[in-house]
Order: sequence, then C-alpha cells, then structure tokens
Amino acid sequence: MNDDENDITFVFAGQGSQHGMMAYALYGANRVFRETLRELDTMMIDLTGQSVISAMYDPPARAAAPWDDLSTTHPAIFMVEYAVARAVMAEGILPSRVLGTSLGAFAAAVVAGAMSVETGLEATIQQAAAIEACCPPGGMVAVLARADEWIPRLAEMGEVAALNFDTHFVMAAPDEGLREIEACLVAGRVGFQHLPVRHAFHSRWIDPAADVFLAYCSTMELSVPRIPILCCERAAPLPRVDTAHFWRVVRQPIRLAETVEGVGGRSLYLDMEPSGTLATFLRYILPEPRRVKAVLSRLGRDEVELGRLRTPSGC
Repeated sequence: MNDDENDITFVFAGQGSQHGMMAYALYGANRVFRETLRELDTMMIDLTGQSVISAMYDPPARAAAPWDDLSTTHPAIFMVEYAVARAVMAEGILPSRVLGTSLGAFAAAVVAGAMSVETGLEATIQQAAAIEACCPPGGMVAVLARADEWIPRLAEMGEVAALNFDTHFVMAAPDEGLREIEACLVAGRVGFQHLPVRHAFHSRWIDPAADVFLAYCSTMELSVPRIPILCCERAAPLPRVDTAHFWRVVRQPIRLAETVEGVGGRSLYLDMEPSGTLATFLRYILPEPRRVKAVLSRLGRDEVELGRLRTPSGC
C-alpha cells in the first residue's frame, strides 16, 4: 500500500450530476481537458451524429435550463469525467484506485485500464439507447432525512436507489410513484431534490432494458485493470471485471458509505464528476473531510490549477 501522501482515489458519478456549461472554465483553461473532450466529441459525432460539446456549451442559456436528455447526458457525463481524469493525471497526480458510482463505473473502468475509451463511450451510448427504448418514464428523488426512519415510509411508492450516508438517500420510481413520494415528503416537511433524470435507475423499472444492453455488453473487449476498482454495487473492491458489471452498477442500489469503509480516511479522494456532489457526500462520510477535493463545481469554480490537488490542503 502506498503511503498516505501518494494514496489517491479517483471517484466518478453518474446520472443526476450533469448540468449545462459543466466544466466550461476548465475547457477554456486546460489544454489536456479541452483536447481530450474534443477527441471524444469527434467519436460521439461519428457514432451518433450529435455533438456533446454543442449540447453543453451552445447556447450559454443551457446553464440555467434542465438537461435530462439521456442520449446526450449519458455520454456527456462519461466524456467530462474521463477528460477531467486525463487532465489531472497530466499533472502527475495518479490514482491508486478508482471508484465509480452508477454510470461513473464506465469512466472508472477506462482510467483503470479495464476497457478502452472508445468502448467506454460506445457503451454509455448503447445503455442510454436501451433504457430510452425499453423503459417507462420515471425519475429519482434525493431525500435529506434519516434513511432508517423514512425508507420504510416510502418503500411502497418506489425503491431505494442509493444509500449515500445516514441522512441522505435516493428513491427511484415511475412518474406516479414520484408524485406520491414527493407529496409524502412535503407533508413530513422533509427536504428533497428531484434529480434531472427521466428514468428510475437502480430499480426494477429499468429491467426491460437488461436483455438489450447485456447483448451489447457481450461484445465488449475487457482487460485486467491496472489498479483496483471499488464497486458501489458490491460495496467492495471488484474481484474481476465482467461485462455484466456494467449493467449491475446501474440496476442495483449505490452503497457509497459501505464502499469507502475499506479505504477509510487514509486516501486523498479526488471527485471527477461534473458537480462536485460526491465530494460533498464523502466529507460527511469520512473522518477527515480535508482529504476530499472536487475538481469541478456546479457554480463554475473549477480547479483550473490542477497542481493544487496534490495535497489535501491544496497547497
């Protein structure tokens, strides 16, 4: 095991972390991030005819608009997270392990060397297409309340999609169930946030897409990862990477707190996802919040000087 100074965990998140104009400051300031994102955008256009860069940055009004079109947000999250990781690694900051939640498992697998970036991008596109074609409308609600008290009250209306920490969990449900969940939370004066997604990820309501996506997964070429991959579906290191892993991570609940227990506070956690949300969660979970840093911010205050990420204090 590396010493504490060099023990670094890259973390990657999934749907709900996206927002218009994400990583725009880094795109303007960092050559590696910009060139990587452009390379991925060329691949995206070749595969789908759509440009993620245009969807994110043209027009600037996108910053204030909801963005829940799965066909672009799914690959956009992957592209931004992978490009951020490339930019951080170009500064000589290398991960000891990676942790991916949900869709973030694709970028984590690429950074770990378990699949090529081309395969990772195509897989996100294929997963989005399968879910859009096969699954009913739905969504997800993040709840700011004690999980042990509120999950039993909401269980008949939806399914638990994520257990982030004691007072933060996510429920997934079809549209009618979402309305019931939100009405119950309003009546109980509980804070909640509707995530910008149109489907009930991590629940039985995406099961209709399983066969289609797993058929695609069977064609993917995978390699033995160069560094450990922490799996939030298993709440443990991944013993091996198989194609079904990339379905399980979006179907089964996210168990973030359990997953990081084995690593604990000795590692420096660097959040690669677009809004810095995982960094916020980890600061609640870990004994040393200063050992968590977000590269990107929903408010646009991106860490354009990536060398400052080398130490927990940012010095």
